[in-house]
Amino acid sequence: MQYILCLIVFLAGVGKSFGQSEVYNAVNQILELTENAAQTENPSFSYNVVLERSDGINFPISNIDELFKDEAIAKYFTEDDKQAFKNQIKEYKIFNYQTDSIRGKTILTATDLRDLKSDHKRFWDKYKRKFGNTGFYDISFPLFSKDRTKLLISIGRNSFKGVSDGGVYIYNKTNEGWRPYKALFIWMG
Repeated sequence: MQYILCLIVFLAGVGKSFGQSEVYNAVNQILELTENAAQTENPSFSYNVVLERSDGINFPISNIDELFKDEAIAKYFTEDDKQAFKNQIKEYKIFNYQTDSIRGKTILTATDLRDLKSDHKRFWDKYKRKFGNTGFYDISFPLFSKDRTKLLISIGRNSFKGVSDGGVYIYNKTNEGWRPYKALFIWMG
């Protein structure tokens, strides 16, 4: 009887969690697609650094209830997806991006970011001394739909050349991997 109860509890939890390999697979594919687009726009510039997300999910997609007020999101994702997003956000509170798992990128840790921001007027000078002439991505953890066929992610690009942009995007899982479906919110700075 105990065995059956444990099996039921285990099966009830399947699909509610995420695996690190699933997260890194999605993030690496999305970064590769984003990098290819960035190289098309400006082949002389790169983004070789990724901001660590140890502070949790980033602002544009952290408040799921507020996000679902947007018609495009409510139309594309279900209430079950909404609950799956909330569950994933809780799990992400103990998850960090690791350099060895993000292909070809260095991680800008929260500690390094705080140190760089301590003198905000010299942020980019200090940044370039530490990381070189490269920008950085601020990419949220992906939020997977309950059926794992769609995800919601926020991607920002920041550079010392005075260019910052980003958005919140929906990606669909295809036979070729994760592919962009729709940009929901875009910003430039």
